[in-house]
Amino acid sequence: MLISAERSRQENTAFWANFKNRISEDRVPPYTLPDPLQCFDGRRISSREEYLQYKRPELLRFYQDKLYGTLPPAPDRMDYTLLKEKKDAFSGLATRKEILIRCSMEDGRAMEFPLLLYIPNKRNKRQKCPVFLTLNFYGNHTTVSDPEISVADHWLPFQWRGSRFQTMEMRAAYRGSQELSDRAWESACREALSRGYAMGTVCYEYFMPDNGYHFEHSIYQLFHEELDYMSENRNFGAIGAWTWGVSRTIDALEQQEEIDTNRLALVGHSRLGKTALWAGVNDERIKLTVSNNSGCGGAKLFHRDFGETLRVHAFWRPFWYSLGVQEYAEKEWLLPVDQHELIGMIAPRLVYIGSASEDHGADPKGEFLSSFHAGKVYNLFGLEGLPGDGEYPSPGTKYHSGAIAYHLREGSHSLTLEDYRNYFDYADLHL
Repeated sequence: MLISAERSRQENTAFWANFKNRISEDRVPPYTLPDPLQCFDGRRISSREEYLQYKRPELLRFYQDKLYGTLPPAPDRMDYTLLKEKKDAFSGLATRKEILIRCSMEDGRAMEFPLLLYIPNKRNKRQKCPVFLTLNFYGNHTTVSDPEISVADHWLPFQWRGSRFQTMEMRAAYRGSQELSDRAWESACREALSRGYAMGTVCYEYFMPDNGYHFEHSIYQLFHEELDYMSENRNFGAIGAWTWGVSRTIDALEQQEEIDTNRLALVGHSRLGKTALWAGVNDERIKLTVSNNSGCGGAKLFHRDFGETLRVHAFWRPFWYSLGVQEYAEKEWLLPVDQHELIGMIAPRLVYIGSASEDHGADPKGEFLSSFHAGKVYNLFGLEGLPGDGEYPSPGTKYHSGAIAYHLREGSHSLTLEDYRNYFDYADLHL
């Protein structure tokens, strides 16, 4: 069912009008989570081999059909152009590269996007360095206070005011604006470089505009006709497009002789934290998947009725998902899966869930419980999940010992330098 703009507006208004009632523990009804070690037909899973042969494939099919959609293949051709290089960026700390990545098909359709990459200068030149890759909201030129970085020439992020498709001159006027710049990323980049990590970033809107319109500016125009996007049988969405963009960026990183993509971490925040988890499931080159404050559709449990729900997403942001999501939009308790199983599909690779204590819409307790219950899958692989008995921790708690990591930062919905430092500390131990 295609959702009307009026229905979307009504659902969004009703949700926020009732938001205070949606963040009360007293009103959370009892729920039962699906067993991540039992197949839909009742078959019990008792080994990693059985999990990989039976359980994981059926989960992957369900998530493709009913939630995130099916990912397109790689393009027919990829080309990489070094646009700019500065060998003494950050006062000599790093070499900065801007790389244009072009994806093209044999029939002539193409799209391109820029990667901003910082490589530490103080490293053993005979060894490649690990890398943290992040998706940014506002364009590469807003992640650091460097006027030499090229201004984004594509769709503006959803927060920007005015016309969504503006000239480069208009966008340049926003450079350095406190409203739009990701200052945490710049500080985190400096710290990562000092620890020996490269840092790369791309803007997610190059892969699909975050407004549900303008199919022609999405990666799907390489593989589909616009009528496919408008169809009631649409089996793809924005989270899938952003995930596809992650994999194409990793393709480009593999071409950089200084980068060790066998030690690659992906960091995503909020809707991009949802993207990070789906990318971690689909691309085994991601050795550490970091999902920060990802909430509903990310690390939060669907069956726990708290904060944002699949219902509000299905009507407010239906283009994020496959239209199969509508089957469960108003009856999430019937879902035969939940997000502890999504996290479990990343096993045996590393996964880190970051929550914030006051991020009530994202349900930090639901994110924690999802991380905890994913441990049953990781245990099959002989790996440690979260310690303890599943009791929700106090703010300031961090669990860094196992293949599943978690922290609860005090504060609200954001990706802070404190979060990044936790991710770097964990990578220092495990990556």
